[in-house]
Amino acid sequence: MLRTLAALCLTLAALPARAETFDVLLGDRLIGTMESRADLLRTVLDNTPFGIADGETVATLGRVQADDGAVVSQYYFRNDERTVSVLFADDGSVRQTEILPQSEATEMSDPARYPADVRDPVGVVHGMVTAGGVSGPVPAV
Repeated sequence: MLRTLAALCLTLAALPARAETFDVLLGDRLIGTMESRADLLRTVLDNTPFGIADGETVATLGRVQADDGAVVSQYYFRNDERTVSVLFADDGSVRQTEILPQSEATEMSDPARYPADVRDPVGVVHGMVTAGGVSGPVPAV
C-alpha cells in the first residue's frame, strides 16, 4: 500500500501543471481559445471575421543549454509568420534573441535594449491567470 501511494505521488508530481483554458471573444462573438500553463501559452483563433486572424500561436518556456554551455531559460514563440527565441540568464537579463525571418526583427530584437528585469510573456500571462501577480516589464520582440 505504501509503495502504491509513493508511486502515485511521484506520478502526480511529474504531471504538468493543470492548464487553464479561456474563450477568446470579439464583442460577444467566440473567435477561439487561449490555454495557459506555467510553461505554455497557446492561442487558437478559428472564427475571426473573414478568417483574417485565424491560426495557432504557441509560446513555450523551458530550460535549454546555450552555445557557451550555460543552462538558461528559453522563451520560444511561433505562429504562421515568424518564430522568436529569447534566452534569459538566471538574473532575468536577456542574453540572446533570434527572430525568423530576420525581416521580422525590430529594434527590441537587440538584447542590449532590454532592462535587466524583463519577464517572459508566458510567465506574465500565467501569473495573471493564476492571480500570482506579475512584476517587471514584458519584452516586445
